[in-house]
Amino acid sequence: MAIFGGTILTQKGINLITKALTGATIEFTRIQFGDGVWDESINPEQLTALVSPKLSLPIQGLEIVGDGT
Repeated sequence: MAIFGGTILTQKGINLITKALTGATIEFTRIQFGDGVWDESINPEQLTALVSPKLSLPIQGLEIVGDGT
């Protein structure tokens, strides 16, 4: 069974959230899935990619349903 240690925001993720909060438009173009464990010497906040990518898919469309999601 997988053991998850919680959510970690990377520095680039924090920068992106900051841009969004200032009014910048963020366009999501793909979603990526992966797995893996980083070495203990690595600070996960400095990661810029998945440790072991398994699947990358483009976002091809957007549908807004009745509740706004």
